[in-house]
Amino acid sequence: MLGFLHRPLSTQCSIDTLQAVLDTKVMEVADGGGMVLVTVTGTGRIKAITIDPALLKWGAKVVSDSVLGAVQQAASQAREFRDTEMRERMGLPD
Repeated sequence: MLGFLHRPLSTQCSIDTLQAVLDTKVMEVADGGGMVLVTVTGTGRIKAITIDPALLKWGAKVVSDSVLGAVQQAASQAREFRDTEMRERMGLPD
């Protein structure tokens, strides 16, 4: 039930450190020719979506596709960052 209590202290410290790094890492991903900007943390939490008003003239479909593309790229980038950090901190192979 409380299996985490049996985890070695150094492993728990590594996990806590990893979580802090992921929480504070902020990445920005652009799409739609730079007209959509998504800001995401290393945990994958989206902090902001910024849309250049000039993009709106292209219509809902283009805006929607651009936002979706940027969000997907941001999620992927956050996932890659998290996985790399986990491998490095836990001493796992690539």
